[in-house]
Amino acid sequence: DAIVGTMPNLGEHVQQVLGYPKATYCIPMGVDAAEFESAEALPTDYEETYFPRGKFVVAHVGSIGITNALDTFLECAESMKGRSEIHFLLVGDGDLRKSYQEKYAHLSNVTFGPRVPKSMVQSVLAKCDLVHFSVHVSKVWRYGQSLNKVIDYMMAGKPIVASFSGYPSMINEANCGSYVPAGDVSALRQEIEHYHRMDGNERQRMGARGRTWLLENRSYEKLAEDFLEILTGKATSA
Repeated sequence: DAIVGTMPNLGEHVQQVLGYPKATYCIPMGVDAAEFESAEALPTDYEETYFPRGKFVVAHVGSIGITNALDTFLECAESMKGRSEIHFLLVGDGDLRKSYQEKYAHLSNVTFGPRVPKSMVQSVLAKCDLVHFSVHVSKVWRYGQSLNKVIDYMMAGKPIVASFSGYPSMINEANCGSYVPAGDVSALRQEIEHYHRMDGNERQRMGARGRTWLLENRSYEKLAEDFLEILTGKATSA
């Protein structure tokens, strides 16, 4: 009677599988604001070791593995090694961390910070100027995404640049960042330079829009109400 998924463009996928359209609904990842109210402070030595002073910090915070498509991010850092005022920070752990560290050890504009507990993630993000996530080119993204990372980023109130080719959602709806084609190093570089030139107050307003939109549209209370409308037949399909 009803098909519900986390992908905002689920309807297209369902139609391709069935061969005919059918009503579908999106209930994506939610956010519990209470979890973000008291971020744990970073140890002083962590800040001093991994956060450069007086730099524009572009960060990836999360897993460092094959699915995170970080080659684009790091190749972009390589292409911008002459821009000493812009620094690339990766905080996290994963199967590719060691190989990336070895490959890009010659870059002074790249820092790898150790993984921090979930309770400290917001404290890391608070010290960044721009946050980034990337994906590999894949037809899966044609149906959209619902990633925990985007929720963490938006709750931090930071502008987001995403190397993402697929169905757009959240970032564009909140007007809190931008997309560039997945795997396009040149496009990512241009976008980072755009944010670097942007007035700091404007970046702050942009990031704040993301947090406000998320709290208004992705609280579990709101998602529960949306689900109840599906169950009672009152919801409008995607």
